[in-house]
Order: sequence, then structure tokens, then C-alpha cells
Amino acid sequence: MPKYEYKASNISGQTIEGVYDAQNEESVRSMLREKAFYPIQISRVVEGIGTKEIKLFNKIPIKVLTIFCQQFAAILKAGVPLTKGLSIMNSQTDNKSLRRVLADVYEQVQMGKSLSSAFRSHDDKFPNLFFSILEAGEISGTLDNSFERLGNNFEKDYKLQGKIKNAMMYPAVVSVVAVAVVLYLLAAVVPTFVGIFESAGADLPGVTKVLLVLSGFVQSNFILLIGIILLIIVALRVLLKTRKFRFNYDKGKLSMPMLGKLNAKILASRFTRTLCTLFSAGVPLTSSLEITSRALSNTYVEQGVMEVADNVKEGRMLADCLEDLDVFPSMVVHMTRVGEESGTLEDMLEKTSDFFTSEADDAVTRMMALLEPAIIVVLGGMVMFIVIAILLPMFQMMSII
Repeated sequence: MPKYEYKASNISGQTIEGVYDAQNEESVRSMLREKAFYPIQISRVVEGIGTKEIKLFNKIPIKVLTIFCQQFAAILKAGVPLTKGLSIMNSQTDNKSLRRVLADVYEQVQMGKSLSSAFRSHDDKFPNLFFSILEAGEISGTLDNSFERLGNNFEKDYKLQGKIKNAMMYPAVVSVVAVAVVLYLLAAVVPTFVGIFESAGADLPGVTKVLLVLSGFVQSNFILLIGIILLIIVALRVLLKTRKFRFNYDKGKLSMPMLGKLNAKILASRFTRTLCTLFSAGVPLTSSLEITSRALSNTYVEQGVMEVADNVKEGRMLADCLEDLDVFPSMVVHMTRVGEESGTLEDMLEKTSDFFTSEADDAVTRMMALLEPAIIVVLGGMVMFIVIAILLPMFQMMSII
């Protein structure tokens, strides 16, 4: 019989871990629900290896999830039965992956399974936040509100991600084009002037000699340079999949000039928004922190938030733990402390999330305002260097003539 490692928490914040023999993952969930525990993580153990089962991840795009959650929330609020709502969403979604999932979920719900259990059988398609909110909504009987919270959370995350991607698109495209143009000039254009300079017998300026050396090097090693660039890209992608390198890389992003503060604001927005969504849905605080840590996409901060969750279990205030973590801006700590002391933690987290979402948006806009002219200056300087290196000896030749 397969073995499953599990981690779960109850409404008072108590956490349990262990290994359970079961036919499938749903049997483990049923066992935990009977004990009044929320499943946080369940992973099948591969016999003889002792490691978690590896799955191929093919998550549904966040934009599709946003639309699905918002529309399904509206359907449930209108009083449409659950199975009928699933059938409606299945017929109108354009995403093939989501359509297959909804068809299977519909069948499982018809057979008597809970909605969260049915979606859990497709856990490689959705983030952990999705399942936790659904389970809390089922227990409290507020599935429509749960989907509404998920829709709002995904929408804000999608807009922020879109803003960042659009901001990075311009410098990325310009940088690639600039490198390609410079390599082409050095490898194909500059060599045509070498014969002219050599036949003239004129003493070449220093800047032209440097350009000719660079041109000769690029022309002789063009394939090698392309191979090195591709090798570096592949090596980085492989290294980023290792835990230690990824941890140091994510930690370094927080101390980078300009980008460090931007990353901190983005993480603060995502942390407070996800924690607020889970906490408002009735998920215990410690479980909410553990789930939130995995939604931050930063292994360094994830480990820190997990330590915060452990400290909160021991009875410490959340604000004090976040202050010791020293990752998020100080406003996160102050607003959390106010919320804990006044009993309005949910409202404070929501206000903080809205503030840092706006701050991150403004920071991206400011960064682009500085980055665009900087790229133009660098690109112009490279082209100017090549032009001057070619024109100077030509002017000397004209003087000699």
C-alpha cells in the first residue's frame, strides 16, 4: 500500500506531521478531516527512495484562474446549484486544460465527493492557496465568498505581474537587439574597412586599433561566443533549480540597488494579500503563514516566514516575529501590530496589501523612467565608439590625400 507524508493544522493552530498508509491521497484527507485538521501538505513517498513523488507541473495561467473564480463566484451567489455551475463554467471556458479539469471535477462531485477533494486530484494545476480557501469555504458554508476572495487575489497578482513583465520587456528587447547589432558590426561591417586602412599605410588611432582587435576576436570566435552565451543561460537555469543556489540568488535579489527595494515591496504586497485571503476565509493563522510562505516565489523569504509560523505557534506576536525577520518594509510590521492589538488584523492586512501593490506599481513606473534613457545612453555610446573608430582614420586618409 502506498505511503503518504502529511502535514496538517487544526483551528487552534496545532500542527501534526506523519506518514500514513492509504490507497490514495483522498484517504489521507478523509483521515485528517475526521480529526478536525486542515491538510497543509500531502506527498506520496516513493518506496525505496524516501523522496517525494515527482510530478510534471502544468499550472493553469493565473489570468484564466482569475476569470474562472470571479465568474464561478457570481454563479454561486445567484443561487445556481454547484453541479450546474460547474457544467456552465465547463461549457464557456476557452482553456482546454481547465475544461478537462472541470469535466472531471463535475463527475467526482456527482459521485458524492466534496468540491475541494475533487479539485485536489488535479493539484498540479492550481496553487496551494486555491485548495486551502476552498476547504475553509466548505467547512464554513461560504463557497461563493471563497471563490470571490480567490478571484480578487488572483486578479491583483495578475495585474502586478503584468506590470512587471511589460516593464521588463522593453529593456530586454533593446538589450538583445543592441548586442546583436554590435556583434554584427564587429563581425561583418568593420572587417570591410580593414583592407582600406592597411592599404593606406596610415598610422591608425588607438581607438581604431582597439576596435580592430575586438573585430578580429569576434570574427574568429563568433560561434564560440554564441556557444558560451547559450551555455551560461542553460547553466543558470539548472543552478536555479538547486535549493542552495536558489536560496542565495533570492537573498541577493533583496540587496540589489533599485531592484532590492522593488522586490521587497512586491513581496510585502503578496505576503499581506495572501495572508489576508487565507485568514479571512477562516484558515488558522499558523496554517495561513505556512501556505503563504510557499506562494511568495522566494526561497529565502519562504524559509523566514516558516520560522515566523513556528514562533507564532510558540505564542509570540506575529508583528514581533516579522520585525525579527527584517525582510518586509517597516510599515508591514507596524500595521500588523496595530491589527493584532485592536483585533482588526484582517483589515490591516488588506489595507497594507493595497498600499504596497500601489507602491510596487509606482516603483516599476519610476524604474522604467530611469532605465529607458540609461539604455539609450549605453547603446548610443557603443555605436558612437564604432563610428568614431571608423571615421577617424578615414579623416586622416583624406588629409593625406
